[in-house]
Amino acid sequence: MRQTPVPRLRVFLLSLSILATALAFNAGLSLHGFEKIYLQSLLSRIGLEGRQMRAALENDLRFGKPLDKMLGLDRLAAAALARQPDIGDIVVALPDGRDLFAARPDLGSAARDWSSVPQADKDVGGEQVAVSARPVNGWYRLSFPLRERGKAVAGTLSLYLDQAVERAGVGAVLVASLRDLGLTLAGAAGILAVLLFSRLGRADGPKGPGRLLAGLILALGLAQAAYSLQNARLLGAQYRQLVESQAASIATFLQQDLDALLAKGLRLDKLVGIDKVFGRLLAGNPEVAAIDVQDAGGDVVYTTAAAPTVPDAVQARPLGGRAGEALGAVRVFPSRDFLEARLRGGLLDALTVAVVSFLLLSEMAQFLTASMRLRLSGAPSGADGRLGEAAAVIRPAAFLFIFAMGLSVSFLPLFMEALYKPMAGLSKDMVLGLPISAEMLFTGLSIIPCGVWLDARDWREPFYTGLAATALGSFLCYQATGPGWLLGARAVVGLGYGLTWMAMQHFVFSHTDPDSRARGFSHLVAGIYAGSLCGTAMGAILADRLGYAPVFLVAVGFTLASGLFTACCLPRALQAPAEAHGVRRMGTVRLRSLATFLADRDMMALLLLASIPFSIALVGFMFYFSTLYLRRLGVSQSDIGRVLMVYGLFMVTLAPRVSRLVDRAREKKGFIVACGLSASLGLALFFVYQGFTAVLGAILLLSLAGSLGFAAQAIYAFNARVSRRLGPGQATGWFRALERSGQMLGPLVFGQLIAVAGMERGVALAGVGFLAVTLLFWLVARKETSLGAGDDG
Repeated sequence: MRQTPVPRLRVFLLSLSILATALAFNAGLSLHGFEKIYLQSLLSRIGLEGRQMRAALENDLRFGKPLDKMLGLDRLAAAALARQPDIGDIVVALPDGRDLFAARPDLGSAARDWSSVPQADKDVGGEQVAVSARPVNGWYRLSFPLRERGKAVAGTLSLYLDQAVERAGVGAVLVASLRDLGLTLAGAAGILAVLLFSRLGRADGPKGPGRLLAGLILALGLAQAAYSLQNARLLGAQYRQLVESQAASIATFLQQDLDALLAKGLRLDKLVGIDKVFGRLLAGNPEVAAIDVQDAGGDVVYTTAAAPTVPDAVQARPLGGRAGEALGAVRVFPSRDFLEARLRGGLLDALTVAVVSFLLLSEMAQFLTASMRLRLSGAPSGADGRLGEAAAVIRPAAFLFIFAMGLSVSFLPLFMEALYKPMAGLSKDMVLGLPISAEMLFTGLSIIPCGVWLDARDWREPFYTGLAATALGSFLCYQATGPGWLLGARAVVGLGYGLTWMAMQHFVFSHTDPDSRARGFSHLVAGIYAGSLCGTAMGAILADRLGYAPVFLVAVGFTLASGLFTACCLPRALQAPAEAHGVRRMGTVRLRSLATFLADRDMMALLLLASIPFSIALVGFMFYFSTLYLRRLGVSQSDIGRVLMVYGLFMVTLAPRVSRLVDRAREKKGFIVACGLSASLGLALFFVYQGFTAVLGAILLLSLAGSLGFAAQAIYAFNARVSRRLGPGQATGWFRALERSGQMLGPLVFGQLIAVAGMERGVALAGVGFLAVTLLFWLVARKETSLGAGDDG
């Protein structure tokens, strides 16, 4: 038997590029997370100084001293700058905006135009402070209103932070991280070279390619693990330094306040309200776990609730009275939970990136394997048993496209909530689901004309047109400023998705025969759900780091990458038009074809009692309910994405195995019924359980349902008499278009159920309804062996 040599250089470059992308993405996520926390820490430390200075100024104001007659501003500012050198400038202004004092007038801080920059109220050191949402000319500003005895605003105290301070702190970490990345990449390149350019690269024997792929995955996995651990060590040291600095600033802040009280003759064990001060500081500084005050004998006189701390990083400051005698100490304890949460989040992100890169490598390996086998067979359409391989080569394109589509899955209702305005008297719960419904509606509307287009021409034209429309719609989502704009953008995305999805299905149908169709379809489904799994997880992480809108730009890039891969990498023989095996074309659509389609008893049973209800349940629960519900439970955006990964993971691992059972089974009806029962049970869990556990259980059962039902429904519909009568393009088009009505209705149905019955009970009632229609399908639909009875061919 002839062996096709592995394209070693191509595999080497592809593997190395995947690893480099994964490591860079891992580094970018970690550094972006560190940068956010580092900036917040800087602002918090500066904010503590601002609070101290504001207290001193307001104390004089309440004794009747006008702000413009106040002495000692330069002394107060100099003390603050000495304690906190990260402060760039301090400015005091009158209510009309005129500057009264600037610590460093040469910087021109007051001359900067802040009118176009929104002020965000942020918790800085346990107090809400107006902080500029973005820097102006490289400077951030923290603003404190100065109030007189009657609470009237007498002026404004502004502290400025130079963005260069932030960049310097992050830059050192960036350099170290890039050094580790380069070393890891070089080491991995050496291991890959040994694997590919030695005897292992020959991949001799039937198990050779599998062993080679396992070696590649192991090498890339070890490289990512090594980099992730080294990155965790680096960032762990930086986070520890951050929490120690923050604890030190708070300790100094409290020392000044307590010393001022003790200087007035108050006793340390008789201070009133100190517990509230400590509570506010802890609430605004998650880096700190506990605060206590000791007397001169070392006994604790005040303390906050116990929490895990970092014992060897405690920051203590002595307390003294008017004569400077030692009266005790204040101690601030850094939080161990904060450090562990930061490292755990980074490692989870790294693991997510590793899963994505593994799946991407697997898709590329599937493509290379299928391409080599097709080249070996010499049959571009897959003759001589290669039909399944021909269908497999479209998987990477499907992966990249669905990756782009999945990026917004975990937050689309939340993005709509951020843009929310009342619409047409609908409840808010229903409005939040409208972007998904608009997308699904236009997907359905595109399917019928696409089916005719496919029957008349071939798969390439709608495929590339759909990619262009999807990229345009994603860019419009990025530009969206209101709910109407977002609805229109998602409609364009839905139109593009329908065209591309139908084109990919037609590719599979055109390059498979009846005996291999379920296997070919499972290849497509596996690529799709691998892309969905990865896109959902990565989109959630990106949204957590960058915000919602920028993720749509990433979607544009991956959509275009799908088209580029198809144009450049798909074997030319497979890009040519091909006739579907065992089916016939029909180039025009007539209304009577819809009437014929709707008159078929089994097709209607499949649609109304199985496919549409499952679409309602899947889209309504997975893409609408779960994102809102988990967010309201306080689950982070990144963790929402990881929860939704479960569905894609099941579909990638379980669906191909179940498809083999579907292929061997003469009857598909039982699998469709099992799908309905599993999904119904998942939704009905909310009668008994609530919270995160119920969501995870429902997703697991919906995943099982999808594995059982998708391939079975597709083959059941394809084998129906009406499908052979109308032609595969039109029959599949009508089926998918009507099925999409369920996906369109999913968010609306769940939104209405939530509005009427509440979140948990509404989902549970949806499960009861799905169970009823599943049982009705079991009674009404005929077995597949009866579908061809009386068929005239």
